[in-house]
Amino acid sequence: MIRYTASCPRCKYKTTFTPTKIISGEIYECLHCKLKLKIEKMGVAPKGKKEVEQAIITNPLVTNGVEIESYLIRNYEIIDGGFVQPVTEVIEPGEIFTDDETIGNEYNSPIFDEINEGLFLIKSGLRKYRKFCEKKGDYQIGLFGTWLEHSAGTHLHIALDREEGISKNEAIPLMMYLHDYLPFIIALCANSVVLPEGIENKPTLNSNASNRMVKYGATHCKSIEKKELKLGKSDHWAEIDYNYFRKEKPPTIEIRVADSNIPEFVIAAVTIIRILTNAYLKGKHSPNNLFFSNYKTSKNNAAINGVQASLYWNNKNIKFEDYIDKFFDTFREELEVEGPNDEILDIFRLAKIGWNNAVIMRESIEYIKRIYSPKKYNWRRQFLLRYINAISSLLDGKTIEKYAELLEVKFPDTSNVKLGKKF
Repeated sequence: MIRYTASCPRCKYKTTFTPTKIISGEIYECLHCKLKLKIEKMGVAPKGKKEVEQAIITNPLVTNGVEIESYLIRNYEIIDGGFVQPVTEVIEPGEIFTDDETIGNEYNSPIFDEINEGLFLIKSGLRKYRKFCEKKGDYQIGLFGTWLEHSAGTHLHIALDREEGISKNEAIPLMMYLHDYLPFIIALCANSVVLPEGIENKPTLNSNASNRMVKYGATHCKSIEKKELKLGKSDHWAEIDYNYFRKEKPPTIEIRVADSNIPEFVIAAVTIIRILTNAYLKGKHSPNNLFFSNYKTSKNNAAINGVQASLYWNNKNIKFEDYIDKFFDTFREELEVEGPNDEILDIFRLAKIGWNNAVIMRESIEYIKRIYSPKKYNWRRQFLLRYINAISSLLDGKTIEKYAELLEVKFPDTSNVKLGKKF
């Protein structure tokens, strides 16, 4: 009789299955340490063998959650520290809507282990701020990283298993593996083109793609070297850190570099993290190992120029479009396992031709400033008027293209954009 066996990567306990009790892609729980494991690949037993033991390739179940800070828009103005909350009846298990001490609104998603599900959960959760607000009034959330004095950010969390989270010993080498790809996430999620400047400190459009990183990065998500990660030093304000168990939250790795962003960009960043995590768990060698000086240059370029930046790949400075090709060529197998839908893949296609939400916001604001007289019209009010409709449309299930259209931005054609050169 054929027997299938799987060894737990955490405790090495060996579990044996009969062929009728195991299916590729299923989740099972280690009988000893309770770690949830996903069955990735099953070998084919040799013909003619009545008694054979066949090893199964498994990986711990990779789970994610996100924290999204956001501004509050009312009467076409941004409210400083404004906070609203959906009525209790519509809040799903695992969702948390909280009052952040600096920015106001913070949404914590439920834990998810599949990226298409994650996109649905986040859009559904953020939609509740407008549709089911417990306070009466015409509110909408502003999903961009800077506008007033305090900045908003998106924090990305990674764990193994829903309940157990991830131990510090498991987290340290994974954080080191993820580290050199953080500029990729910064560039993709750059989304803070407006910053309060000048004598009156009014929100002003400037040339940076991520003002949040340029102005606040050194304090809110400061750079850390891999050798410091290896020592297990914990710093809540570092760009990547290990979070111990907190109330209602398991231990996780937290990445703080992304600007507050719309759901498709958040999940595109999660896709990068999941691809890299699965590659690490399989023992795949990382093709991108940077000197710290080159890492900091990449991080700075990503903050200033977004997806129009050049980044270092294995200590060679290359265009962003080439970076995307190298990433997807290298991690094609991991991408296919994740199975992102076209809404998510379109974010990478846009990025490859130099577009992200920072570009969409800039194009919209520049268009408004061209067509309206500054003496008669306030461009900030005109932009927020359009933004409210655009973000409402997106959270109601419409596409990024429709979102851009409502911001009066001509959307580029991505139908012929390929992700990778080898495949």
